[in-house]
Amino acid sequence: ESTSNAIDLSLADISRSNLDAFSATRYSAAVLPLLARYQVAGTGNLQFDGLSIDDWNGNLAAVDSNTGPLAMGAFLQYGTGVANLAGSALPGWKEPEESLERDFADIIVGGGLAVSFKNRKIGLGLNAAYYGRTYTVSNASETGIKKLAFWQEDTEIAKIQQVELNVSMAGKIANQVVVVGGVNDLIGITDARYPYVSARFSAVDQPFRGAYRSYGGVEVDLETMISSDGFGLHYTGISGDILIASQVALRGGYRYDFQTKEQVPGIGIGLDEEQISLDYGLGLIIGEAIEYRHSIGVRFRI
Repeated sequence: ESTSNAIDLSLADISRSNLDAFSATRYSAAVLPLLARYQVAGTGNLQFDGLSIDDWNGNLAAVDSNTGPLAMGAFLQYGTGVANLAGSALPGWKEPEESLERDFADIIVGGGLAVSFKNRKIGLGLNAAYYGRTYTVSNASETGIKKLAFWQEDTEIAKIQQVELNVSMAGKIANQVVVVGGVNDLIGITDARYPYVSARFSAVDQPFRGAYRSYGGVEVDLETMISSDGFGLHYTGISGDILIASQVALRGGYRYDFQTKEQVPGIGIGLDEEQISLDYGLGLIIGEAIEYRHSIGVRFRI
């Protein structure tokens, strides 16, 4: 489950080495200490399947790398949506005239801790996240208004709880390139482990009033996977952003998933007033059908 906020979503989640994004709070903590900064962001996401809302979530993220060689990031996400009701998901009860629906609620909480060496030129990081999902099968509401599960007489509830660990190492090259590599899902909760490498080409040290923001750059990511079936490619992608007239940030990205054969483009814009920005992102998932997600967020550089 992605923890995309508006910035990462507009970059198609190709943002592992982007110091102005928030994927480092979950996936690549090693980039956190490469620059001194405080950042906080809040985002709301809506995902559509056709013209109907398929799910929604809200995301909060924070980065603190302004104190010595240690840096940390944290995030919290909560969302709900509609799940498939078929096969083993079907309950053991149902009246002939009843219509059933299956919903889910997700909570993901986690963060990253990293340490830097050689005056913030190298970083080592560890991310941990708790993922909990609750499925609820209940009578469909005739009025179209969903009831809380504990108000419904006939309800089946199933829960999934998992812990994710990710490790990473990052470095700056001549203050023009950020490179990060690591392994996601180190303990294999998805029955696979995901080694990756990411490189972003951008001027790194251009702080404004002590609060870093991106003035433009290009990033390339490649993630592989190691499972019981052997070694394979997971996804690859490219993203970029540019700051126009010091106030308008244009962002875009493209990701291709080798496992699902899905194409995932993203595009977005941010109105950036130095220490605060309002951001919008649009992400598409192009497969057998087309799903799209709208995301609006606000970010503070403290």
